[in-house]
Amino acid sequence: MAISARTAVASERVFMPLLSIPQLRSHNARDFGCGNLAAFRETVRIAAGSGIRALCVAPVNETEPDLASLFSRSSNNALSTRIVALQEVPEIEGSPRLKTMLDGVLSAHKKETTGLKMNIPLVEKENNRFLMEAYELFLENSGRSGRKRQAADFSKEQDWWLKPYSAFNTLKRLLHPAQPETWDPAYFDLSSDGTKRLLGSEEAIYLRGFYEF
Repeated sequence: MAISARTAVASERVFMPLLSIPQLRSHNARDFGCGNLAAFRETVRIAAGSGIRALCVAPVNETEPDLASLFSRSSNNALSTRIVALQEVPEIEGSPRLKTMLDGVLSAHKKETTGLKMNIPLVEKENNRFLMEAYELFLENSGRSGRKRQAADFSKEQDWWLKPYSAFNTLKRLLHPAQPETWDPAYFDLSSDGTKRLLGSEEAIYLRGFYEF
């Protein structure tokens, strides 16, 4: 769960806990086999209560400085939906139907998610399924809530990375199983005719933007 990282500050040795979010799971975790942001916040609360004043959070996946780009294989999962705490998504939290469905599916897979081993295929399948349900509710209800304005503000503020990253994830899904380094170079230009034809409607890009929101 944690490794001690050592650094020197003013000639003192300081031991700083190093955390990896996907590995933060407790015996009563409400997830499909991967630690999430709810578990991270609880860990921070416990650490603060124990007198720990600083934590070092490892990336969601390992990256190298020269490879940390939108299109490198090593940063493909930097904003993975695996670490979303589904029960805290407003559209799920506010929907009795989705809350009941989530409780039922979590209960059905309890044996598969017990212990410390991560169940990546299950968490990718179920997290994405519930986020799609949440997205559909968002589209239905956004006109009657402030969520539409919040999402628009988020997209505008983060557009410099959100649109290319969302497009990349859409291309990755459409071109699977081909690795990004084998793609036609034209696909790395969002304004190219080939990219526009492949992406077609930008609905998939908006969906990924909702996930990050």
